[in-house]
Amino acid sequence: MNSKHNPAGFPPALINHWEKSDGINFAIALARITGWMLQVDWLTGSQETKEDEMIPVRAYVETNQDVVFDFTGKKGIMAFNQYVIRPVAAGRVKPDKTYISTRCYQEENLLEMPMRVKANPLEIERATEAILANVNFLKLIPKRQNPEIPAYLASKFSHGNCIPFAQALAKHPSG
Repeated sequence: MNSKHNPAGFPPALINHWEKSDGINFAIALARITGWMLQVDWLTGSQETKEDEMIPVRAYVETNQDVVFDFTGKKGIMAFNQYVIRPVAAGRVKPDKTYISTRCYQEENLLEMPMRVKANPLEIERATEAILANVNFLKLIPKRQNPEIPAYLASKFSHGNCIPFAQALAKHPSG
């Protein structure tokens, strides 16, 4: 398969396998390796809906620069949404579920979510091995700053709460 159709460089059989499992095992493996945000896009009728009332679309890893990394390669969040999430969601749409809700998770919490396909420890290990063997893919992923702050907590300040965080930081005595 040429790189134009397989920019991430993973074997087609693995890509197909990960696609069928909504990327859950690949995303967990990549988040463990990089420390970046573990996210899931859900189909919902409202942004306030709980996960057990939503339809899972895809798990993936995102940086704090709105760049997504998954087995399809590196994409800006808008391109990922258009070329990956929308086509998958189109096959799962229900009349009352027309919005996409993106949520960031701690791995332990994601394992409890009502995913279409549950994470599998052996498949996560298989994905880890494939990712670590793909040096060119890993070179594309920037190192995460401040890894001591869990990504799921840091994401709360980059997805809608950055202004209150900046205001609180400005009021802090060390600010």
